[in-house]
Amino acid sequence: MSNRIEPCNYITQPSLAYLRYANDFGLLCLQLCGLDEFIFIPNPGNAGDALIAVATYAMFKELELNYRIGDSAATYSNQTLVYSGGGNLLGSAYTEARYFINRNYRNNRIIILPHTVKDIPELEEWLSYGALLLYCREQHSYNLIAERYRERCVFLCADMAFSLADYSYAKFNSIIDNDAKIVILREDSERTMEVIAKDNLDISATWVGSLWHNQALAAAVVDSLAAYLGPYAKIRTNRLHLAILGGLMGKSVELLPNSYYKNWAIYQYSMARRWPHLSFYREPVAGESYS
Repeated sequence: MSNRIEPCNYITQPSLAYLRYANDFGLLCLQLCGLDEFIFIPNPGNAGDALIAVATYAMFKELELNYRIGDSAATYSNQTLVYSGGGNLLGSAYTEARYFINRNYRNNRIIILPHTVKDIPELEEWLSYGALLLYCREQHSYNLIAERYRERCVFLCADMAFSLADYSYAKFNSIIDNDAKIVILREDSERTMEVIAKDNLDISATWVGSLWHNQALAAAVVDSLAAYLGPYAKIRTNRLHLAILGGLMGKSVELLPNSYYKNWAIYQYSMARRWPHLSFYREPVAGESYS
């Protein structure tokens, strides 16, 4: 098998399922539907990654894709590997995706589902080798990479969680007080607040690890997050996927910045146009950057 991967193998008769995703995920769906079979590699991470996993499995099912679930710690040969979306391509902060690609890009074809990308020194080597397609989930990452590698296989696509339908978790809403508000702040390396309330519960961090190969667990974790948010009319958080889940539930959400540009960039690319009830706490002033 040649390792070189083509940008897209077009399908001749798109299904109704494809048409549902065509707006924000059209090119990606065409690429996936053109594969005879592949191995899907779930991204290790927190409960936000469970939401990404649930959305991804739902898309795969609707598109009737032929795949099996693999392991981010494994080494493969002569396979087509589809690595889950997320924020795992972030220099030395998170290493699972980076190490996986380094182990596997020479002997396989790899598609990276929508990611934020920052400070990856091997990126030029990966793209030059021609066996990898990279989807960026916001304009900032895409611009940084495309400016340097215009002819390479780099594309723009929304975070997989945005493939879920609006109000898909509205059944968990149990609002009694329209002023009920919850604040949930990160307490990990992406935290931005020096002072965090003692009763803050960083609920996304209650589930962390190589867990999302288990589809039932991923679904149950996302349901539990939605149930936790259910009583609140308003959410203030710098946890990106809690904000997305709140948006899917129809709640009023104020998204705060994380420690780099991810939250702001995804808000600009996918959230501002979709959910008027969701806001970013402020735009950067002239000369300022979240990088």
